Amino acid sequence: MIDREIDELLRRGDRSGLGPAPDPESGYGATILERIHREAGIDADQSAHHNVIGLEAGPTRRRGRRSVLLVAIAAALFATGAGFYFATRAPTATLSVACHSDARLASDIYVVSQPATISPAACGPAWTSGLLVNADTEPGDVPNLVGCTLQSGVLGVFPGDEQTCADLGLPVAKPVAAPIGPSVLDVTDSVLLDRCVSIEQAAPQIRNQLNAAGLDFEVVPPVSRAADQPCASVAIDENTKTILIVPIPDNFDS
Repeated sequence: MIDREIDELLRRGDRSGLGPAPDPESGYGATILERIHREAGIDADQSAHHNVIGLEAGPTRRRGRRSVLLVAIAAALFATGAGFYFATRAPTATLSVACHSDARLASDIYVVSQPATISPAACGPAWTSGLLVNADTEPGDVPNLVGCTLQSGVLGVFPGDEQTCADLGLPVAKPVAAPIGPSVLDVTDSVLLDRCVSIEQAAPQIRNQLNAAGLDFEVVPPVSRAADQPCASVAIDENTKTILIVPIPDNFDS
């Protein structure tokens, strides 16, 4: 990625939502980039082979989200019976969709966070706007898209058809409805968005809001924190239904 693309990803990924983009060479900046890759369904070993070109909040989201989704991708092999049967699995992690530019796991990815639909249609705007392109598709056109369920449970969307999923060693994604009612991101945003909440205050406030919304997530406070990280953010793992309280610097205006 060129410098301005990295700066834009860092600015969007900075959970404080305020101030200039963090320095990518700093520990805080490196952590943001690592978490953006995880939200796209990329683990640490694969991140060098991927280019996350965009991070989009869903249509109901505001700038300044201070949550990050923890997902990990691993290619598990699924059999396809003589080419006529394709393994299927419904996505279980519905807070993001990873839109791929090519029918490869190691391709450019545009992440749609908290999409309105858990389907390939969530990736259409990234193609029509020209954010996603490939050598086989005219800029602005939308290729035929297929949804494959990554091992993490995240929906990965690729140009191609059901055979594409099989070629990638992934099951075809079964239809799944977008969650109804408040999501875990709505809950964490209601507590943390655009303000510095102390580590000590964040956990009980988030637990109270989760209980009120009927969401069953465990809230785990940090083991330690640096003196220059007084504010709380969160990292959300949908697979284990865990919310980790993450210390971050105070980048908020007083």
